[in-house]
Amino acid sequence: MQSRTEHGGWVDSAGLPPVLWLMWVGGAAITAGLLTVLFAFDLLQPILGLDGSVAFVGILAVGDVASGLYFGNMFRPKAVRAEPEGIEVRPMIGGVRRVPWSEAKLDPPRGPGGFSLLKCGPPNRPAAATFVTADQALALRSSPFRPANWSPLSPTRP
Repeated sequence: MQSRTEHGGWVDSAGLPPVLWLMWVGGAAITAGLLTVLFAFDLLQPILGLDGSVAFVGILAVGDVASGLYFGNMFRPKAVRAEPEGIEVRPMIGGVRRVPWSEAKLDPPRGPGGFSLLKCGPPNRPAAATFVTADQALALRSSPFRPANWSPLSPTRP
């Protein structure tokens, strides 16, 4: 059996999927808009006072950053690699997830950015998905460990 590094090892992610940019920028815009309305019409200070208003803004900012990190960690892996047993996905934060070849499906890229979607879970019922870059998708498709019938290419949707 080959060692874990003989076949090339981890393939790092590069760039961000457009949907994550929309989530982060959209979340920040919604937060800024909400705060603008609350402070423009002086809705916070009469109820919460100055200390309460500052605490509210801090909690809202921390919540926005935390949700962005959570979704970024969930949808964009730091790196992936193919192994004989399946695909290993290393998130930005947390432990490595191992997905058997039988429970992984790689969809072709859709939209700008060239990101493919790696669906994980039982066939016909994926439980999770993560974005992989073109380099990562190529590494998975060209892996010597990939089963012959694994995730055949399907035409992209218009």
